[in-house]
Amino acid sequence: MSLPRASDALRRLPRPTSQLQPSRNITVPHGHHHKFPHTHHNTTTSTTSKSTRSFHSTPQLSAARRSPTVRRAEASQTRIASAPPVYNTPVKGPKDGRHQFLETHGIQLWADAQRAGVIPNAVDKHIFMRVGSALLEKAYTQAPSREAIWEIHDDPDLTFNIGQVVSLGNPRFREWVITACTLAEVRFATIISATRILDKATTAPTSSVPFNRIEYLALQMRDPVSMTLHARVLILRKQYNEALALMEEVMGVIRPVTTSRPSQDKHFPLDMAPWQVYEDVNRKLGNDNAADKAIETAAREYQDPQALLTLAGRHMKDGDLENYEACMSKVASTGNADACRKLANFYYLTYLGRYPRRGEDATQKQQKKNWLSSIFGRMLSPDDYLNLAREWYELACTHGSHDAALTMSLLLRLDGKFNLGKQYLEMAAQKPGLASAIRGYRVNWDNTELTMNVDLKRLDV
Repeated sequence: MSLPRASDALRRLPRPTSQLQPSRNITVPHGHHHKFPHTHHNTTTSTTSKSTRSFHSTPQLSAARRSPTVRRAEASQTRIASAPPVYNTPVKGPKDGRHQFLETHGIQLWADAQRAGVIPNAVDKHIFMRVGSALLEKAYTQAPSREAIWEIHDDPDLTFNIGQVVSLGNPRFREWVITACTLAEVRFATIISATRILDKATTAPTSSVPFNRIEYLALQMRDPVSMTLHARVLILRKQYNEALALMEEVMGVIRPVTTSRPSQDKHFPLDMAPWQVYEDVNRKLGNDNAADKAIETAAREYQDPQALLTLAGRHMKDGDLENYEACMSKVASTGNADACRKLANFYYLTYLGRYPRRGEDATQKQQKKNWLSSIFGRMLSPDDYLNLAREWYELACTHGSHDAALTMSLLLRLDGKFNLGKQYLEMAAQKPGLASAIRGYRVNWDNTELTMNVDLKRLDV
């Protein structure tokens, strides 16, 4: 059984760069349009004025839900997100069906894309349909190339944006667009391609169109995303000091943002956020204090989920349970399934007495105020923690955690809810790694005289 997922405000129309993780984004201020020239120059470092860039790392909980057409296509987008761009042939298959799709849904896609800020309002439906149709014609008749993109429209960035929309639900077409636009040196496509290669790289990548372009954007245009990617290349080359210099500049020109992002801003998701690269290069150079500070800054100022998870682990190791709970709660509140599960584990272990209740000193058992007890106006009882655990397990299951489903099934069985618990058990069984653990539960599940307790060894925090 697969339980329904909670409504997720993170679902969005695929922006030009949403092939990567959408939870970490740099936004460029208004008026600074990154219409970079599509020519290479000498890659010597140039000095430019440091305009402050706003960096979003927390999901927009108020983001509008997209149309059903767009949401259905997001699944296919996710499936191809980690695949490298390997297309060097035309898209295989009948193109007539895709043309029919565009004719049927094109106007709706155009309207959705405008509302989402993917394409400018100045681009009317006729331009959208013409560019989309031309992309289809070229994708199904020729290999991806720089020329194919430039022949369609004199703004290759717009061609890429439209291509990302009209290729919804067609992974092969989408990959053709990304590959062709990378060859045409479109910035968004180049970032996607370079990031995919770096995610799999164990040695420094060789000179190629995407990395030559990234180097130019990093060193000549001082583009923060490209600087971060180029720093990753330098780290693989073991040029740590050069990478550190780039990352220090990036860290100096970004700032946290707590307001909503204007739809016309350009968002540049990174598979690895700047502070992760900054931490990595500092570790390589033995600057552990600077690396630790980077994680703390990312967690506290930017509310970065991965940094918060790292900081939560550090607080747990130090025995600082209150700050562990605060950090993990922030991540769990964004819909992170693993954080929901770990927070539930923490509350369940607190219910069992493995951790002291917050507001109660671990040795002297003296009450004191903390953030959670202040919300309730009292120190929480063990049963309160059990209820919190159940709620967070349920949320973790809703967000797709099979491990949480296993624990939830056993808690429900302990409450005498055998049938409902079995439904959660079947959800947990969808994870191959849990098959052996679940086999024994299934055989004896309906034996009311047999008590099945939660395996505490599985409850990591």
